[in-house]
Amino acid sequence: MKILPESLKEHGYSVSEELKHDDLINFLRNNVKKRGLFYYVFIVTLLILWTLSAFVITYYIINDKVSALKGILAFFTGFGLVFIFIPFHELLHALAYKVVGAKEVSYYSNFKKFYFAAIAHMFVINLREFKIVALSPFLFVIVASLITAPFVNEFWRIVILGFTLLHTMFCSGDFYLLNYMQCGKKSGLVSYDDKVNKVSYFYKRI
Repeated sequence: MKILPESLKEHGYSVSEELKHDDLINFLRNNVKKRGLFYYVFIVTLLILWTLSAFVITYYIINDKVSALKGILAFFTGFGLVFIFIPFHELLHALAYKVVGAKEVSYYSNFKKFYFAAIAHMFVINLREFKIVALSPFLFVIVASLITAPFVNEFWRIVILGFTLLHTMFCSGDFYLLNYMQCGKKSGLVSYDDKVNKVSYFYKRI
């Protein structure tokens, strides 16, 4: 959005809620009760991936494509690769922020609570733009997995399944924040980050 944070009140917005970056988990936990479209998209996607993983691994083991040990090893190898991918996940968020017009993008991490975030300092973002930012890593991994899977062997297909499943689980914060924004669509909810004070502000139209 081409609105400066200090101009929001002039455009008919008032503060709806504040999110302290160190309190992200509690914020998401409190707001996950608002179950909108993206909450259900996230849950259904997880169920599909769990079911697909169980089916594919079982099928490969029964049909002697891989041994049980090798199948489990492949699955957890995929899990391990997700941790290596975390910086790239945040980089994709940062690139998406740049695409929608943010000038200053930085990163925030809380190793104690194990979460990481890309933040756009003083950039006001609306729901349409936030969809692009929030979903970019998730969609990148899904598309890359679908393209890659047909060209690799059974072991690496299981690796891809494990990677995609855990990565999607790690996207829970992205989906829950997007769900929060979606639930505030009628009130024209917008947001911006203040990296200095480590707070994100949500504004609704009066």
